[in-house]
Amino acid sequence: MRDKKIDMVELDKMVEYAMAHGANYFDTAYMYVDGKSENAIGEILKKYPRESFMLADKCPAYLVHSPSDVRKLCLEQLKKCQVDYFDNYMVHNINKNTLSNYRDNNMYDELVKLKKEGLVKNIGFSFHGDPKMLREVINEHKWDFCQLQINYLDCEVVNADELYNIADEAQVPVIVMEPLRGGVLCNLPKKAAEKLKQQCPNDTQASFGLRWVAGRKRVFTILSGMSNLTQLKENVDTFVNYREITKKEEELAHQIAQIKL
Repeated sequence: MRDKKIDMVELDKMVEYAMAHGANYFDTAYMYVDGKSENAIGEILKKYPRESFMLADKCPAYLVHSPSDVRKLCLEQLKKCQVDYFDNYMVHNINKNTLSNYRDNNMYDELVKLKKEGLVKNIGFSFHGDPKMLREVINEHKWDFCQLQINYLDCEVVNADELYNIADEAQVPVIVMEPLRGGVLCNLPKKAAEKLKQQCPNDTQASFGLRWVAGRKRVFTILSGMSNLTQLKENVDTFVNYREITKKEEELAHQIAQIKL
């Protein structure tokens, strides 16, 4: 992505490499890249058998003003992505500003209808709110998954641990977004970077952050916003040669987060 434009050549290479190495989960949304993301990933993925990849999309709660809007938006998104169904479809960004739209327009019930029709396989929500709100949302319906922002820095500053624990207690599988906090955990302060290099010489800053997230038992998918093929290769290598996070490394993550703070 460059200046809100998508480099289709680079994207094609990234998808090809990802698919060849078993990374076949793709995540998009209605408003990503000024509304261009769905069309772009749809154009690239159409050359692959539909059953060979998983595609996730999100219903923009802020655009839902009546229950019928959910179906209307989903059909529009399916068309943009050039697919007949979404593997995962979710209420996008439930927070204090969108909660009323989600509830007043019975978005959950509408998602269930889409699932029964075969237009989506699994239903969930992405979340940007406080623990109290998450507990309410996650327990008021039966969800296939939820999408939460979890990384070792947010566990120190914005109760990401508590959010994860709520999902774990409810036995709702977790998709992790922002595992590297938008790249922040790939640009550590010098002191933190040196500490990581000394204690984990075989890790990059990115691989350490991804391994930390992968150590949570309820996590089944990790989303990493990769901008180029080099980043993709590094992330794929992390899981091809995966090493479980140790207790010593857990403590190291805590120490690094304190330096970052």
